[in-house]
Amino acid sequence: MISAHPAPRRRCPVAPAPANALRDATGLRHRALLLTPERISSRLNAQQPVSNA
Repeated sequence: MISAHPAPRRRCPVAPAPANALRDATGLRHRALLLTPERISSRLNAQQPVSNA
């Protein structure tokens, strides 16, 4: 018997992978998954320098 309701959509675990890679490389968490070079560059330029004191 075919159900009248569509199957629930499953989340794709691949989508956050680039954001996690950027976090690992830069230390910044990017919340938006539309990762454009402009957004990444502006976040890196706005980042406060980390002091090693």
